[in-house]
Amino acid sequence: MTLNMQSHERFQLARTIMAFGLAFMCLSSVSHAQDIPDPNPRPNSDGTFTWWVGNDMQFPVIQDVLDAAFPGDEIVILAGLYVEDLLLSNDDLTIRPACMQQGDVAMWDEVVMWNPTEGFEDDPWSIKVEDSDGCYVGRPRQFFQLANGYQALTTVEPGEWAPVSAGVDVATVTQNSGGVAMTFWSRDIGSVAIYARAGTPTFHSCLIKSQSGFGCGLLAAGDGCAVALVDCEFTDFLGDAGVIDGIEMNPITIYAQPSEVVSPRFRNCIVRACVSGAAGVINQTGARSSWIECDFLDNQTPVSDGVVLINDGPASFSNCVFSGNLSRLGTVRINAGKVLSASRGVEFDRCDFIANMTIDGQYGGVVSAAGTEGSPPPVEFSGCGIDGNNGHEGFNFFDIKTPFFPYYRVGEDLVDSAVNHEGKRADLTGDGKVDGSDLVQLLSDWTF
Repeated sequence: MTLNMQSHERFQLARTIMAFGLAFMCLSSVSHAQDIPDPNPRPNSDGTFTWWVGNDMQFPVIQDVLDAAFPGDEIVILAGLYVEDLLLSNDDLTIRPACMQQGDVAMWDEVVMWNPTEGFEDDPWSIKVEDSDGCYVGRPRQFFQLANGYQALTTVEPGEWAPVSAGVDVATVTQNSGGVAMTFWSRDIGSVAIYARAGTPTFHSCLIKSQSGFGCGLLAAGDGCAVALVDCEFTDFLGDAGVIDGIEMNPITIYAQPSEVVSPRFRNCIVRACVSGAAGVINQTGARSSWIECDFLDNQTPVSDGVVLINDGPASFSNCVFSGNLSRLGTVRINAGKVLSASRGVEFDRCDFIANMTIDGQYGGVVSAAGTEGSPPPVEFSGCGIDGNNGHEGFNFFDIKTPFFPYYRVGEDLVDSAVNHEGKRADLTGDGKVDGSDLVQLLSDWTF
């Protein structure tokens, strides 16, 4: 008998054989493996697979599935605390928590990743994404797309392999008790929760914190790194925190060598209650970054030149809030060299600077900068609200201290009050986020 198959059909058959071969090996090696779900992985109609991993599953070791999965596959993690140092190096995977039904509400399972410090798996990260493009970790992407052009709205079924209701839009799934989809912890000095080295992964709705106080939240490095973080919170870090791959670590470290392009993006993120030594809570060196609708709250860096330390690289801040921070010289410290002198690239658009302090109680409550005396300014403010910094009422000329001429560029006028504190009109629950819980609140408020 002759079997005529196209190349893509042969590839799909090989994938299926490999997937079920791995499942057989895992079942053979785990004496108490569960019989459900069956099958696991489940082949989907679009040619991808859904894998259920973690506690009480046929795949208790998450890394085994990360190594076996193919682009387009979905990896679903059951509730639990996982002490693994995950390495993600393939493309276009979705890694998310399981979705369960709580009453009438679809909710993400409680999934926590914590880096180990002993044994065979003792790399200093909870997850490292290396040269990987298109992966989504945490809340899945709104639209699902395959390389062949297929697109669909992303839905999940509460109950997973044994659904208890119809599939729901991922935007309507309620966050777990931690207020997020997934949690990443760092353990001690010299470790980091998320290490993004090159590639374009997205972390959506993640809580990133130090469980023991020490350790760091994010290291973004490697040529081509454009990691995106959406609706994430960084909290409770104590830096400085050791060295990884020759890079000195801080709660958030963004690092590029002279020949590299590193450009992480942050959207609707919070950096809160972090303490750092001489190099800031956020240290950007040689790289560039983008911050949109982010809050920097109650961070303490009394011996660092700034809470946010920008060393000769472009950065843009739009609709951000800086409030209650303490630093030595400036809430944001800019060290301008050749790159910034050429690009003029640190911009603050409609940002708030409210009640920040510096050690001298006088200068730099907003920005402090170093560079060539009298040179054109690499920093610009437009439509920002400035009030109460170092005890000054409204905007004070001492709030921004630079050596440039003029001291800084101005777009829209600066104002003496906050421009971003009205709150999000769609945030009906008052938790600072707009998500599925607000939709549930809206529906519960309706009367007929």
